[in-house]
Amino acid sequence: MAMNEVGNSNFWTTVLKHEQPVVVAFWATWCGACKATMPAVSELGDQGLPIYTVNVGNEPAIAYEYGVTAAPTLKVFDQGKVVKTITGRKTKQELESELAEFL
Repeated sequence: MAMNEVGNSNFWTTVLKHEQPVVVAFWATWCGACKATMPAVSELGDQGLPIYTVNVGNEPAIAYEYGVTAAPTLKVFDQGKVVKTITGRKTKQELESELAEFL
């Protein structure tokens, strides 16, 4: 499953109305930790967990709305509510451990 970029035009309908838990990865092109973490995030999508991305440089309003102050930040949304937040550089194993209940 590929990661899909979302923004102001579709975030609210795509993420908040999703019927199962989804991960939103807030990232930035200038972020070294994002470049290291995003391949592992993508691999989680291959395990069936829906993954969406928000480029905080392009979508600052969404980042602000959800209190994102560091990149990368992953937020798990379930039925429109944030149920888990993970911040910082993570390995695939760390992400699998922290997201095990949703995989």
